[in-house]
Amino acid sequence: MRWLLPGGFAAGYVGDWMALAGLLLVYPVVEEVLFRGVIQGELLRRPFFACSLAGISAANVTTSGLFVLLHLFHQPLGWALAVAIPSLVLGYFRERYQGVWMPIFLHVLFNGTYLVAGI
Repeated sequence: MRWLLPGGFAAGYVGDWMALAGLLLVYPVVEEVLFRGVIQGELLRRPFFACSLAGISAANVTTSGLFVLLHLFHQPLGWALAVAIPSLVLGYFRERYQGVWMPIFLHVLFNGTYLVAGI
């Protein structure tokens, strides 16, 4: 994965405990509560969005699209699009376990993996 990351990707996080806490704790918790908990949860209450194909609901696809758009604010297009698949995975686990704890855990794991690969 190292060849996919831009040079110096992790430099802003190493040695800066606030940035590290944001990447590994704050962002995953806030993003998962907002996107998987609130947005996806509300969409799942509507019959159209509760429909799924191959285990992926329309609520998950819609929420993941919004998640990609959020990442466009602070990442280039390619990086923002790269969160689409992990977002669908997080949404799947939100529905599978009926809560946000598993997506939060996985989000922390994903972010940690990117950080380690960028060192």
